[in-house]
Amino acid sequence: MADDRDPMEWLADRIELLLGAFTLVKTLLSELPLPIEVPDLEGEDGAANPDAPLALWRAYSLMDDEPMHETLREAHKGLIVQWFTAYEMANLIRLAGPMEWRMVALDAAIHHLGVTVQLIESTDLLDDDES
Repeated sequence: MADDRDPMEWLADRIELLLGAFTLVKTLLSELPLPIEVPDLEGEDGAANPDAPLALWRAYSLMDDEPMHETLREAHKGLIVQWFTAYEMANLIRLAGPMEWRMVALDAAIHHLGVTVQLIESTDLLDDDES
């Protein structure tokens, strides 16, 4: 583990990062040539919205129909998979315990999310409909 904090405090920080990452992924999907709308993770009452992860997974399938360069399409699909990888790892840590390899894997997934977002935001392939 990168620091000496309580593992559950560490996990809470990572979950906050995941919530922010979900919002960013949602925004990127809404800006596609064929916008994909995904509901918020939390409902208006603050409760978890179980439809949000399902809608995000559906967006993965819809990406195949996006008229954009294949590399950028695959980057968006990878972003969705990376979010789910981090989400599942956070749940595993919460349920099965904070083993160091799980914590490293969660940090790696969050890092890959950030790198992929940078790639997507810095590319000019969005206007290229090449497959």
